Formats: sequence, C-alpha cells, structure tokens
Amino acid sequence: MRFDEIGSEYWKADRFTTASKPIKNAVYAASGRSAQSLIIASAQISNKRALLPAYTCQHIVEPFDWIGWKVDFYDINRDLTPNVESFKEKLELNPGCIIVEGYYSFPTAKCLIPLLDQAKANGAIIIEDITHSFLNDTQQIYSDADFLFCSLRKWSGISDGGYAISMCETILQIPTAPMTQFTALRHEAREVKADYVSNLNAKTKAEYLHLYEEAEKIIDQDVGLYKMSEQAFDDYLHLDFDFIKARRRENYKYLLNNLKSEYIQPVFPYLPEGVTPIMFPVYISEHRTELRSYLIENRIYCPVHWPAPVQLDKHAKESSWRIYNEIMSIPCDQRYNISDMERLVSVISSFGL
Repeated sequence: MRFDEIGSEYWKADRFTTASKPIKNAVYAASGRSAQSLIIASAQISNKRALLPAYTCQHIVEPFDWIGWKVDFYDINRDLTPNVESFKEKLELNPGCIIVEGYYSFPTAKCLIPLLDQAKANGAIIIEDITHSFLNDTQQIYSDADFLFCSLRKWSGISDGGYAISMCETILQIPTAPMTQFTALRHEAREVKADYVSNLNAKTKAEYLHLYEEAEKIIDQDVGLYKMSEQAFDDYLHLDFDFIKARRRENYKYLLNNLKSEYIQPVFPYLPEGVTPIMFPVYISEHRTELRSYLIENRIYCPVHWPAPVQLDKHAKESSWRIYNEIMSIPCDQRYNISDMERLVSVISSFGL
C-alpha cells in the first residue's frame, strides 16, 4: 500500500539547492496574522475603525477585534468580487483602515480601485492581503496600497512564516522573538507526518494530527508580534518557486478540463497567464457535507475556506451565507501530479446519493 492521501497539512518544504534573496523591504514574521498585527501597531492609525470583506478568515478580523477596534464588513458577490454599492455605503462610515484582497489568486477586487483611491484621499490606510496572490506575476491589485502582508506557510511545508511590507513612509516594527512553542510543534508535526508518509502507521498519523492541533490552539490565542523562525526562513529562501508555480498551474488546468460533476461548479472556470492558484475552489449548492465525508472516506481532504468569523454582524452573515455554506477548496498544489488529479476526479465523479 502506498501513500495516496490528497490534502491536509504539508510534510516537507519544496527546497531548491540555490537560495533566493529576501524580498526587498519585507519584515518577516511568524505568520500572516503576526505580519498584519505589526502593520496595525506600526501605522498609528487614529481612527480605530476597520473595513473588511464579509468573506474572510477569522484570523484577519482578530488583530482589530482583540484590540478594541470597530470592524465593519463590505459585501462580497457570489463570483467573489466585492459588491461596489456595499463598499460605497461602508465608506460613508469613514474607516481608518481598509483591508482588500484577491481570492484564490485571482484579482477579484480590481473593481474597487477607484473607490480605494477615494478612500485613501480621505485619509484611510489601505492594507492589501497578498497571501493568495503571492506567486502571481502581479501580486498587488491596488498598486497604491500603504501596506502589504502575506502568510507564507499556505504555500509549502515551512513550519511558520509571513511578512509585511510598508509601501509608504511608515517604518514597520521589527519583531525580535520567534513564536517558539508554535514553531516547535509545527516543525515536529511536519517531521512526524513525513514518517507517516513512509510507514502509513495509524499511530503516527494520530500523533502528527495532535501536534498540528496543539499548534493551532497556540496561534488561535495569540495575535502578538513574532519573528519568523530561522529554520522556516531558510526553508523559505530555498523554495523551488518555478516548480511550485508550474505544478499548481498544471493541476488546476487538469481539474478545469476534467472535473465534471452535477454537484460541483468551479468558482473560476479559467486560469489567466501569470496566476498561480492556491487552491481549486468550487461551489456545491447541495450535499457539501456528504461529499466531503465521501472524499474523506477515500483519503481526500478538501478544506472549507473559511468558517464564518464569529465577529460578522447580522447583515454580513446574511449577505455572504451562500459563499460560506457552499464553497469548498480542492487541493491542486505541488505535492500532487496528474495521476493524483485523475484519482481525485474519479472519486468525485463516483459520488452519488
């Protein structure tokens, strides 16, 4: 029996022999959330009101919520573009800070550029989350953003890591201490999972799942400012970006051309040049829970990005309900080749009620 799981946590960094150079002006942090937190701490924004997309990760909300900011949300359409009228309406609340992002590596927020110009002219600080567009030829949607931040561990098996960049005159704080316990647990979990890939021992699997769970408990409770660990930074500098980009695009294209199911609708039924997909997102209007359970039975783990943040107000919950309840992410990353995608398509095609 060979290891044929698809999805779940990484177990290795995709290292290349030659190291790349650090990103110019980047301040490296333990996570994307830590990078976001150091931006907020450094920017000294007097108006403590943030405007965020209604479809987002709770970790994006927490750096504001936990320090007492007022958080508002602008609606996101089903095609994952921002609702322009909703955004205009929320601009009237005079936010001091606005978060903008492109979903799943696609430049979905381009329609906001004129309104972001307006908001910036009125004194708002614009922060762009480039996590999903990190490996795109063009990372930014809004070229005049004041700050950028990114979570690196979403892209390969590094134990921790993210970075922030100031695109304005503000100098970012430099974190001095790593998130030691979190990093150690993540690194150990990665090593144990690598053992599981070789031995397929159920106890080994239980062990790495426990370690990853304990690590997430730590980061879920802490929005402090931490630096990236030395080991993760070295892994990051040696990532084989050309391989990662090519494999992800190849797998995405295969899924586009071959994944045909009455239950599934691709969110982005195209792949532009220069885009490196982080996942293959789909909508499942019915039976998402049943399909995910069926996939798990076949050792395929498709996450939901994201569980709805608890901070969403009633309107934001209602406006984005269909996205949160129908979307699912299919892995297409560099751990897998076309034969893995063939198996994935075959399993999904065999699903029936």
